[in-house]
Amino acid sequence: MLRPDLAPLDAYLGDAASLSEAEFLERYPYPVLVIQEPSPDVMSRIRRPETVIQEVRTMTFDVDISRTNLGASLDALCLQARPRRGVASNRVSMGRSPDADVVLLDESVSRFHAELSWGASKERCVVTDLGAKNGTFVDGVRLSAHVRAELFSGSAVTFGSLAARFYSPSGFLAWLVAGAPRSGAAPA
Repeated sequence: MLRPDLAPLDAYLGDAASLSEAEFLERYPYPVLVIQEPSPDVMSRIRRPETVIQEVRTMTFDVDISRTNLGASLDALCLQARPRRGVASNRVSMGRSPDADVVLLDESVSRFHAELSWGASKERCVVTDLGAKNGTFVDGVRLSAHVRAELFSGSAVTFGSLAARFYSPSGFLAWLVAGAPRSGAAPA
C-alpha cells in the first residue's frame, strides 16, 4: 500500500478509458483490492503528487466515450495484489508488517494477516487467513485460521475491520468501465 508506484484511482480510470482490454490487462495483470473511502489517517500517509493539477491545459483525446466514467469520484484506494519483491509468484502476503507484499495500514490488521493465491490466469483466487487475531471475512463469513476460501470478482473481503472488494484483473476493468466510481466509488 505504501509502494512508491501506487496508482491513484484516476490513473486506473484513465487507462480503462484509453487502453484496449488486452493493453489494460497487460499493464495490470494482478488481482486488485478496492478499499472504499480510506480513513484520513491512511490517506495522509500516502503521497500522491501525480493527482495534483499543476497547470490547466486544453487537451484533445481520441477516446471511446462508451468507456468513460464521467463524474467519477476518487474516494477509493486500489491495491494490486502483486509480489513486492518483483519475484514471479502465484501468492502474496497481506498484513500490517512492512515485510508483507501488500501492506494494510489498519490497527485491526495483524502483521501477517492473510495470503492470496491464484492460478495462471489470476481470475480465480483463494484467500487464506493466517491466524489473524481479528479474523478474515469473505462475504460476511469469518474464515477459520489456515482455511482457504475462493474469491470471486466483487467478493467483499474484510481483514480485521478493514473492508475491501476483491477484483480479478478482468473484473476490475469491468468495474471501472461500468462506471461504479460514479456512485461514490462504492465497489458493489
